[in-house]
Amino acid sequence: MRVPRARTTISALYQLGRIAQEERRYDEADANYRRALDIKLEYGDQHSAASTYHQLGRIAHEQERWDEAEANYRKALDIYRESDRRAASVTASQLGGLLAALGRHPEAVRTFLYAVVTWRQETGRWDREDLQGLRQVRTVIGGDEFTDFVTADLTGDLVQELMTAMDAADRSDDTGEPGSGDDGVTS
Repeated sequence: MRVPRARTTISALYQLGRIAQEERRYDEADANYRRALDIKLEYGDQHSAASTYHQLGRIAHEQERWDEAEANYRKALDIYRESDRRAASVTASQLGGLLAALGRHPEAVRTFLYAVVTWRQETGRWDREDLQGLRQVRTVIGGDEFTDFVTADLTGDLVQELMTAMDAADRSDDTGEPGSGDDGVTS
């Protein structure tokens, strides 16, 4: 298959996968993504393959196929860490949620920290969903253990900024109002 034709085929398969996924036709979505992935890998398009691994992870996650979801998220994250930090942050957030749901809290905290700090570095703002994921894990494991994990992975000023952002997100959640914007939190 020539490259222009391959790109058209990949795009069509990927879009068919997205549509099927949105309609919860997971087997069809999975098959289309995998066919697109095979072509992407054949042509050495790692970055594009990462987006497909991410989507395969989401499908497996939605179907509670935990090991498969984790494996696909990790493949996507490994590729994105080298090529697209924003996409790496999004994938890390998905992986963090999966790890938290599985009760693997130390890994979940570290993964959410990677997601939230990377997003902050790339955009200048804290991501509300990542902060929420961290707050949920903190609630489960307790504040002291959570703080131990955070301080082991982050430096002083960043720890304080993160805790302030988490508190601001807590306050806005308590009032039902979105963040005012001056707290550096993205809704």
